[in-house]
Amino acid sequence: MALFNLRPKKEFQVGQLGEVGVLIQNMQKQATETTDTTAFQSDTRTMRQFVTNAIKESVYFFEPLTYGGINKTANRMFYNWLTMDSETQGESMDESLREELEDFHKKIHLKQKLLRVCIDSMVYGNGFLELVPANGIQERNTPCLPQSGLKDVVIADPLFIQPNIEWINQANNEFYYIEQPQNGQSRKIHNSRIIHIPWATLGTMRFGRGVIEIAIRSLLAKLNMDWALGEVIYRHGKPFIVLKTAGAGSKELEKAYKVLQNINPRTHFAGTDRHTFEMLNPSVVDPEPFANFYYHNLAAALEMPQMELLGAQSGQLTGSEVDKVGWYANLKAKQENKFSDAVHTVNNFYLKGKWSDEIFWNDIFIDEKSQSEIHKIQADTVKVLFYDSSLMTDIEARQLCRDMGIPFPEDDSEFLAEEASKPEPPLMPFGQTPVNPMIPKDDQTDKPDDTKDGKKQDDLDKIDFIKSNEKYWNSNGRKNR
Repeated sequence: MALFNLRPKKEFQVGQLGEVGVLIQNMQKQATETTDTTAFQSDTRTMRQFVTNAIKESVYFFEPLTYGGINKTANRMFYNWLTMDSETQGESMDESLREELEDFHKKIHLKQKLLRVCIDSMVYGNGFLELVPANGIQERNTPCLPQSGLKDVVIADPLFIQPNIEWINQANNEFYYIEQPQNGQSRKIHNSRIIHIPWATLGTMRFGRGVIEIAIRSLLAKLNMDWALGEVIYRHGKPFIVLKTAGAGSKELEKAYKVLQNINPRTHFAGTDRHTFEMLNPSVVDPEPFANFYYHNLAAALEMPQMELLGAQSGQLTGSEVDKVGWYANLKAKQENKFSDAVHTVNNFYLKGKWSDEIFWNDIFIDEKSQSEIHKIQADTVKVLFYDSSLMTDIEARQLCRDMGIPFPEDDSEFLAEEASKPEPPLMPFGQTPVNPMIPKDDQTDKPDDTKDGKKQDDLDKIDFIKSNEKYWNSNGRKNR
């Protein structure tokens, strides 16, 4: 499985392999030996679990790119959260109800809990939320109905939820989840109390597989390469000590090894005068091609661009060179397919079965320039379809302005109150002309060739314009507003 096999021989392993090296050996052994696997039932399928939860946790915490890729995916999905509104076009959700639900989501930390469930699902293959009814404590093996209300949701540890179920009524899809705590008695949880979010499933699989299981071979090889590269640098970056002891036996050689380990571990050799030692200096292989191979596989398992996984260095790439539209569309689809039902369930239980509106996930990412262009297009749409042609109804125009985050003029009470408080200008008596009209001053420097009788040409033009409109003012009998 490993592409690098630079570990020392057996006599060098004691006290030298280190915790990480032993861990990698154990992980590789567990991943390849089918005798250690456990079979579990998922509806009509019986599958084998080749990767234990201990391996998944070790890879998540010991392999930096896996840790960063999983957390980056989860954080991007829930960073901008969601909004709630009526599912009917042009209608709005009751504002007080929206505020009540938003306050409840903040109270129970729903956003943070869904993010953690997303990480659990990507690491273990399954994430679980358990509903806590509002009307007192109920047995966990009894059904939980929306009429019971909702007090809280808690995260169920996927380590303790067994990958099998116990049917109650298969026709009604009613069954028990089995919870087996460490050193504790197993408990049954009715499926109506559990929100189950599997990551990758196939066919009739009820329990899913995570990102680490999908890329386990590449991840273990990547961990082994990291350790091996460090070993190469450690061995070849220091002087190599040779200690020869004439006529030494096994006990003397053991003592010699101990002496050398205290001086410079792993870069030494001890032998008798019967041994000869020759040190070679091979060229160190370039690890970059192998690393790129792992990066490709891990990015494919995470379903994210490789540049997003590795992180673009500042100044190396422009925004136009990295197209993230496909990745954001993929994250948007996962929001809708995996987590929308969870939010609907929470809202429906909290409202005791009276939830009838819709949720809308906010844009995952958009830069300020693109946001301003979208607002300009939307504003032009309102102008053309509503003000200019009346093809858009008043309700639709209000909804679009609300989505843009700007007030619709008729909805702005402060604007209306300010306009209503302004007095109406008095009408000018019929036949009366304005006296001493105000001529705007020109801030430009006077030019000798642009004046006549001390007046600039611009001022003369303005006076001629006002005089030409005297007839219009007199015919209308009021001040031109």
